[in-house]
Amino acid sequence: NAGPDRGTEPKQDKIERLVGAVNVSMPTLPSVWVVKDVQVQPWNGQQSLVVTADTPSVGRITLVAAPMNGEDAVPPTPATDGRVPTVYWQSGGTAYALMGSAAPDRLEVEAKQIEVATRRNVAPKTRG
Repeated sequence: NAGPDRGTEPKQDKIERLVGAVNVSMPTLPSVWVVKDVQVQPWNGQQSLVVTADTPSVGRITLVAAPMNGEDAVPPTPATDGRVPTVYWQSGGTAYALMGSAAPDRLEVEAKQIEVATRRNVAPKTRG
């Protein structure tokens, strides 16, 4: 009996394919995450990449990567205005939001691990 994933595109391959289509950066996700879904969603007049995963530390999470007009570096910061616990940050031309049901301080720990990976992946852009 074939499982539901048999014959479908592996999630990491789908993430890499959609990253190119959406024009965002996506770090390598922690190996302990089990990616459940990858989608492209409208965001602020553009397209964002939305990854849903199960994590051993904070349970089910959603990670959104959205293109930004400017390049900036914003460290992981808990959002205090939403009903869903969210930590956001920006690295280069991509903004990230990590959402889940865990406490914001636990999400922030998880976000900092990803944020380090996003900084490693950002190559300096030459202008000229």
